[in-house]
Amino acid sequence: MHNQQISKQIIEAMNFRHACKEFSSQRIPDSELQVLIEAARLAPSSYGLEHIRLLVIKDENKKQELQKLCYNQKQVGTASVVAVFVADIGAIQCDGYIDHIVRRKAGKDEAQYAAYKQMVQNRINSVSKSELTEWSLKQGFLSAQSMMDAAAFLGIDSCPMEGFEKANTEKFLGLDGVNKQISIIVPFGYRASNTQPPKLRMDTKDFVEFI
Repeated sequence: MHNQQISKQIIEAMNFRHACKEFSSQRIPDSELQVLIEAARLAPSSYGLEHIRLLVIKDENKKQELQKLCYNQKQVGTASVVAVFVADIGAIQCDGYIDHIVRRKAGKDEAQYAAYKQMVQNRINSVSKSELTEWSLKQGFLSAQSMMDAAAFLGIDSCPMEGFEKANTEKFLGLDGVNKQISIIVPFGYRASNTQPPKLRMDTKDFVEFI
């Protein structure tokens, strides 16, 4: 019975979540914002490298300026907070960073550590700069989805966005646009209207195939 209740809550939260285009003036309590941040921090990452960083914009003036760089989409300016997921591409090209991350893994002896570190470095060295960048930017979507799911369980709305002037936004946020680049931007808050558009998805039979 307990699992049935949890299953129902999961589906309800996923149906609640939608791309909210305008938020109310209600602000997310700091205690719940910390839960969202933890959800993003605890998200998975390839090889456990954790090279996504999170910028949380609360300042009203900065949100208004950011909205202009996001094609004036009002969800940015009206949000309680705006989460900017940043890929730290430079970090994973640094031997010291990889060494620090790999050595944290419990239960590995020196030989295991050396082998795993070499495997990770070989993987990074085997791809082009553009491929490494693309792979790194994708990691941000994992953190963003984890944060949005947690928000939905708490009744907090969100709106994932790729619509922004990348170079200008990175400059505005003090990012170099090379070693640190924006993956995705997600405003969070509470919907301005209680009317939610219907969630249109394909039928399960068209979506999944068991083999």
